[in-house]
Amino acid sequence: MDAALRLVESAGPQGFSMADLAREAGVSSGAPYRHFKDKHALLEALALEGLERLLADGERERARQGDAGPLAQFRALGVASVVFAVEHPGYFRVMNSPEILDRSGSPELAAVREGADAATRSMVDGAAAAGELATDPRVSILTAQALMYGLARMLVDGLLTPVSTDEARQLAIAVTEVLGHGLVPRGPSS
Repeated sequence: MDAALRLVESAGPQGFSMADLAREAGVSSGAPYRHFKDKHALLEALALEGLERLLADGERERARQGDAGPLAQFRALGVASVVFAVEHPGYFRVMNSPEILDRSGSPELAAVREGADAATRSMVDGAAAAGELATDPRVSILTAQALMYGLARMLVDGLLTPVSTDEARQLAIAVTEVLGHGLVPRGPSS
């Protein structure tokens, strides 16, 4: 798995073969097949491991918020996702590869994703019930996901100056602040 992550980081999820993996791991060419039926099964296992780590990181980030409301908890998940991508670009790349995003491939991965989606919806629904959202909760989720994914992708792909984990956290916090307050100043009638 560690060798596969290194290859994903350097070549992307589709940029290596199982033979390349065997060479990277220093094992025989048939050894990876003792653990995984094929490359897709390997990528699913990496995605599942990455998603579980991301969810644990998200819980730690949410715990940092203490008794903050549901919107702050939701924003903490966005921060955690960006920091995770910077710290674990291999996991980020494989988790977001088109063949892994298809939920029909791995029931276990689909179940973990569905649980995470349900928890996210619960937070956003709580924020809406508390009057913390100006938009439909589904639109709020999509907007936040697009924004955080875009920032993470820019950082992982090197489109922004390389940043440390702390700098990535600060950027993500700043972006979620804009998301939380909007781009247009609110006047007295708003």
